[in-house]
Amino acid sequence: IIRPDIYGRSKLLGETFLKNTDIPCVAIRLPSVLAKGASRAFLPKIINKIFSNQKVSLYNETKLFNNAVTATDLSQFIVSLLQQDWKGFHAFPIASSKPMKVQKIFGIIKQKFRSKSPLRLAAPKKQHFLISSSYASKIFRYRPKSTLKTLNTFLKLYDKKPSLT
Repeated sequence: IIRPDIYGRSKLLGETFLKNTDIPCVAIRLPSVLAKGASRAFLPKIINKIFSNQKVSLYNETKLFNNAVTATDLSQFIVSLLQQDWKGFHAFPIASSKPMKVQKIFGIIKQKFRSKSPLRLAAPKKQHFLISSSYASKIFRYRPKSTLKTLNTFLKLYDKKPSLT
């Protein structure tokens, strides 16, 4: 983690505190957690714009994206953590597997809703990154769903109700 903001520093401070205790614990560095009511993360924002036929500005459109997990998959992983025998402190990220290009994700969402949302390619606002779940997979048997499966699972929530915000 390079030059974290105040929020990031507070999380690192919490991790440092936990690391210096004898309590076995994990700090899961979460990606966007997708569930009913999710609205602040990248995917829900894009979905709501596309559903409403609003203009969508994409940056890093040719880059790969895997910054998502469904709340159901996360909760199943937490249950599996509680059933495992481990010691010490562990801090690690999780995310979906098989990253997809941002522009491909846009196309899948647009097709799902038969949207006419225009796409505007924008200059990158943030540095691009991918998340590795390798530590969680190796040490704690985390089995991430693919980005496509994660996206499709989240999109199914919209079958019942157009907007979840």
